[in-house]
Amino acid sequence: MTEVKKNFVKSIPAANGSNVKHMEPKFLQILLPPNELSKGPNDAKRTATWLCIPYFSLERYAGPLSTANNAAFPTQTLLQGQYSGVPPDRDMKQQVVRQLGHAPPDMCFHINQLWCIILDNSQ
Repeated sequence: MTEVKKNFVKSIPAANGSNVKHMEPKFLQILLPPNELSKGPNDAKRTATWLCIPYFSLERYAGPLSTANNAAFPTQTLLQGQYSGVPPDRDMKQQVVRQLGHAPPDMCFHINQLWCIILDNSQ
């Protein structure tokens, strides 16, 4: 799945000027080569599907610099999803859940991702 890395992994700037990795939410389906051991009619139709599905989660603030591993894909807050260089203090002031007082002081919404690989085995 080198196409995923080549086409969907992006480097985005963080508030301190460094760069972190981000995976674009996408869908990719590729045709698998025929299986040499089986000569069935469905061999030519096998596929591998890759999905990146975003979802929201309420959790303690963890901006793009929350990981020391620059090979990781840290979660982003809602505002960082639009403007990656937003500093933490502004980020925490902007979320409605924070302004209304419906969350503990150190909590805000983040955009997490679920990555899936679906291998078709139609035999």
